[in-house]
Amino acid sequence: MAVPARKIKSHGQATLNAEGEVNLPDDILRAVDWKEGDRVWVTVFDDEKVMLTKRPADIVAYFAGALTHLYPEPGDIRRFLDEERASWVDFDRRFDD
Repeated sequence: MAVPARKIKSHGQATLNAEGEVNLPDDILRAVDWKEGDRVWVTVFDDEKVMLTKRPADIVAYFAGALTHLYPEPGDIRRFLDEERASWVDFDRRFDD
């Protein structure tokens, strides 16, 4: 995952200790406004690249609307759910006899 040079605001170096911990440089932490106690998501790319992303305080709010490209209109979602639920009823009727 190549990052264009114009996106790099700060860089530094850290060392992995025997417990597998890494202390990030202060200037890096200030650049991303991370504080002690912040939680992070860890993502591995291409078996060798690690990306740290600050976990949002409110995950529900963070992901709200993330899939609107699949069902852009609320009516589409309701229609889909109604069709799915109707198929469950039809499926259950086959076993009631």
